[in-house]
Amino acid sequence: MPRPRLLWWPTPAIVLGACLSSGTDPGAAPVPAASAQVAAPARPAAQPVAPDPALLALRAEHPQLLNLDPARDRDGWFTMARLLADKDSLGKHYRRVDYEPPAFSRALVVTVRPGVGQPRYFHYSLGDTAFEVPRHYFHPASTVKLATSVGALWTLGALGLTGDAEIEFSDAEGLQSGRVADMVHEALMHSSNKDYNRLVRIAGFDALNQEYLSPRWGLPEMAIQARYGNRDGPTLRSSPPMRYREGELQGELPAREASGRHASCKGNCATLFELHDVQRRVMLHEELPADQRFPISLTDVERMRATMKITRKRLGRVPDEAFGAPVEVFNNVGRIPRVALLENATLVERGGPRRLFMVASVAFPGALGDTDRLVVPRLRALVRPTLDLALQAAPQGPGLQHDAGPRPGLRVAQHAQDPGRLLVEVEADAEARVWLDRRPFTPALGRAFTITGVAPGEHVIVVELGPVAAPTAYRASLVTVARVATSMQAAAPLR
Repeated sequence: MPRPRLLWWPTPAIVLGACLSSGTDPGAAPVPAASAQVAAPARPAAQPVAPDPALLALRAEHPQLLNLDPARDRDGWFTMARLLADKDSLGKHYRRVDYEPPAFSRALVVTVRPGVGQPRYFHYSLGDTAFEVPRHYFHPASTVKLATSVGALWTLGALGLTGDAEIEFSDAEGLQSGRVADMVHEALMHSSNKDYNRLVRIAGFDALNQEYLSPRWGLPEMAIQARYGNRDGPTLRSSPPMRYREGELQGELPAREASGRHASCKGNCATLFELHDVQRRVMLHEELPADQRFPISLTDVERMRATMKITRKRLGRVPDEAFGAPVEVFNNVGRIPRVALLENATLVERGGPRRLFMVASVAFPGALGDTDRLVVPRLRALVRPTLDLALQAAPQGPGLQHDAGPRPGLRVAQHAQDPGRLLVEVEADAEARVWLDRRPFTPALGRAFTITGVAPGEHVIVVELGPVAAPTAYRASLVTVARVATSMQAAAPLR
């Protein structure tokens, strides 16, 4: 792999000297050398190459450096997806095919394409509905049971256990004694509220809502706090002592009492994107970088996928008709009469390369009654044109994936007089392409790129290296563009 080529920055020269010493005791007399040694002649220091005057001029025009923060990027998956999502094409397609979605409809569809060493995703949202926490005619309902299952397995995994662990405790639902994997199956297959409540208690209320459902995992808005079933029972904030056993491992989880509270959600909350992204990490577990996989066993991942493959399917023949081929559907469903009906699904062409993720929600008003007879056709009517658009659309913009390949250095600066103009310099030995959100930068000279008309606020810069047909590296970093470039800063190294 070629070593990165460093750009020259004007800094004071530093002279390094080397010295020889003999013996191990700094206070001892030197041991005479057996024979004279002739020092090798010093090599002349490499002279830095002065940057192109045109590049210096560009830097002078763009003196305001924008901060790049690795911690912000690590926790920024949700924000990056929101900034890179196409929020217009679904609505335009609905109008083109003369479809008007019912009020309070929400939709997200994600195409999966090859990326650098992993999948890359192109998100299509109906407006911003995939990234907002809905307040009317929406509830995540049973679709959160996948995240709850992951949370319980996560807590067990930290103890060296899997879903095969036998766990015993008493709670408001009675006496629990059995395999956690069976509880996960019941929660996902039969939407068991009793097992959902117990899985939250196994995970631990604070661990689930503060550590697992967190920006680090693309879940900044999601919260699982509400008991399902009998609302008069005790809350999920308390976990009783639990005895566990798996093979030779056995012990006890102590009682746990929650102290945290979600800043903006009093019950269960989630965006469509978050529901999708939990499912994405389960469905594509082996294809993700190791640090982006939920820390649970592959056996448990495979069991959850097997259960989602055989759960109730409300979409009927719609996926097969949209794909024009048989489709396998892995899904989680949610249903609350007088509130909403929603479907969170992974769609895989049987024997073919096409894969989509889709989350759709329609209002379930009281006028439709309590059965699925009238509301399911509404859901299917929303899903069909949503899938059609995703299957027909050519990718626009860079798409989103986790960083991969040799990490290019970046320097981002704002114009002194026009804050909507940015300069990006890329440090890499390969061909580079750069985007701000979904807009491409214009090559200026060398590996410097410019863009104009940038609105103030948060943006994502994406860099792709290598040939267009076979890229070798990908990096996404968040930046905040100020309304006015107010200060002058000296040139700084790339980050």
